[in-house]
Amino acid sequence: MHASVHNMPFRICLTQLILAASVLETAAVPGTCDGSTCDGRRRAQSLLERDPNGGRPFITELQTEWAVDVEGGNDKPPYPRPALVREGWRPLNGLWDYAVRPNDFPVTSLAAWEGNIRVPFPLESKLSGVQRLLAPGMSLWYRRSFDLPPANGFWSWMLNFEAVDYYCEVFINSKKVGEHTGGNLPFSFDITSQVWQNSSDINTLVVRVTDDTGSYQMRGKQALDPGGIWYTRMSGIWQTVWIEAVEKEHVKKLLFITEDFQKGSVIANVVLAEPSSDPDGVNIDVTVKSKETQIAQETLRNVKDASPAVRLVIPDPQLWSPSSPFLYNVTVTVWGQDRRVIDTVRSYFAIRTVGSSRDDKGHLRFTLNGEQIFHYGLLDQGWWPDGLLTPPSDDAMLHDISYIKAAGWNFVRKHTKVEVRRFYHYCDIFGLMVWQDQVAASSMKGGESEETRWTRMKDPPTEYEWSDQDSKQFNLELEQMIDLLEFHPCIVVWTPFNECWGQHRTNATAEWLLNRDKGRLINVASGGNFYPIGHIADAHVYPEPNFPFDSKRFDEKFIKVIGEFGGHGMYIAEHSFSPDTGPSWGYDGLAQNLTEFAQKYATSLCNLAKQRNLGLAAGVYTQLTDVEIEVNGLMTYDRKYYKIPVADLKEMHRAFFEGEASACQPWPRHSTTTLQPEVVKPTGVVSAGMR
Repeated sequence: MHASVHNMPFRICLTQLILAASVLETAAVPGTCDGSTCDGRRRAQSLLERDPNGGRPFITELQTEWAVDVEGGNDKPPYPRPALVREGWRPLNGLWDYAVRPNDFPVTSLAAWEGNIRVPFPLESKLSGVQRLLAPGMSLWYRRSFDLPPANGFWSWMLNFEAVDYYCEVFINSKKVGEHTGGNLPFSFDITSQVWQNSSDINTLVVRVTDDTGSYQMRGKQALDPGGIWYTRMSGIWQTVWIEAVEKEHVKKLLFITEDFQKGSVIANVVLAEPSSDPDGVNIDVTVKSKETQIAQETLRNVKDASPAVRLVIPDPQLWSPSSPFLYNVTVTVWGQDRRVIDTVRSYFAIRTVGSSRDDKGHLRFTLNGEQIFHYGLLDQGWWPDGLLTPPSDDAMLHDISYIKAAGWNFVRKHTKVEVRRFYHYCDIFGLMVWQDQVAASSMKGGESEETRWTRMKDPPTEYEWSDQDSKQFNLELEQMIDLLEFHPCIVVWTPFNECWGQHRTNATAEWLLNRDKGRLINVASGGNFYPIGHIADAHVYPEPNFPFDSKRFDEKFIKVIGEFGGHGMYIAEHSFSPDTGPSWGYDGLAQNLTEFAQKYATSLCNLAKQRNLGLAAGVYTQLTDVEIEVNGLMTYDRKYYKIPVADLKEMHRAFFEGEASACQPWPRHSTTTLQPEVVKPTGVVSAGMR
């Protein structure tokens, strides 16, 4: 019998994260695809019926178990910026007023509101309480009120948006305080001069959003007409909105760079919001703890610039890795010459380095802290049936990360999405490496498809032509993503392009990345179009991994990887996005039962092991979950059904890392009907940066 995992015993504690996995009963190798068959099917449009007037997305009954807490009014999020934790903040999530009007509708005429929308869930999502499409040419308006405590004479009030899709204008008490373009990254406004700072005064916050889901807009898998690998579009506020109190010389950013992992040498970069107005500058204390024991402290005195740095030397350094993800806790205090504390923030760092080296056969391999490591992971798109790109809760994200670690993968490829910041924080804690994609854009012209220019690994490659203006916006969002996420030790690879989607000025983009972050590896175009620049040659082949080793142009300096393979389909009716199997699909059709599905996965692992012996350094299996009608996940879209038990996956992966002979043994190797849940505890983990 097949069981739900709705009540699986995942237990998450903020001071000690515990991985637990519930076990389910389980359930001919097709040839590989070169794009003509598999990719035509995955890009086909959906047969799902939608509102003929375009007003509503397809309505599914699916929802995750965490939706209940959201709908029950639990709107208080954890602290949204774990890399830099500060006291004195207030979330503005919850029910806001909303209205949809034409773009030329003036804010002064907006008197009637249509109802409530739950922030931070996008307009089109079930958890927003609205579930309505925002058409091109229309604006989504938000409104809510808030009060503030009396000012202390030093504070500035920062209004923070973690992400709004796509363009927005922000008004406080009818005065415009700023605007922002780009749907995937945080931004802030200093609203001190616009707010009333008295507990008896009520401030009004209004936000106007437009989102055309246009061709040069960085939007990932969102589509005006979803189907195949393209999903329901989303608009508006989709991550936490919050206010914090800061002083002018507050810490704006921290970055810790491992200088020498063997000696425990780490460079701590402290970025202040602005230089000190005191001619004698400010003083900055950096204190490091291993768990609760202080092990290092440095003081920067009379700092007059806004970006000082200091070298920390950590005794007996403990390194970060998937098997032992050790993190050091940090407190940074800024204080004036009068000894008054200006700012105090909590953070953390890891000691780790990323690189490559050749094995005894001359193949380039990934290294972590100087040791060679094979990367085997999952394609993780981060979509949810009830929140779309917004996770229902932290527990929901932790479920996915816990599952991945418990089953034995060591990384994820975060596919064409920038996650909420806490996702990367949890990957730091759990020791889950991340390959991070830039959010993709399309750049098709009339009569073209993405296949028109997808040359994959062939020579010569092609790319699109973008205008200077559109390319400038792409580069801005890429730079902002690096600025945001470079703090996190879990991220080991940057990927600016995927399968030629919006691929343009490839060499210039790669050169910039290589200079911008010398501590990570660059995979310039996952799946092509391959340009001989960066560190990685990445092929996408479905369903079986099959890197083009016969081409010698990859041998000299590129790490060879399969950035996507697998995609075996398995339809689970009671956990499906669609009520029937009509449009549901996988890359090699749908398995007839769970045994066949598990055997297909085991066969792909065997083939990946054979490829590893030929020089392959990494593989990315598609994918973690079903997404809408794409049913090639290892668990269902609602996260309530595992298609292969976690214990079976763990055994498959143990055999895979052992070698080809073990990986290619027939499956199943034993009965799985009596397996019990297990608890897996990561070692060396501290709850750094958490509230």
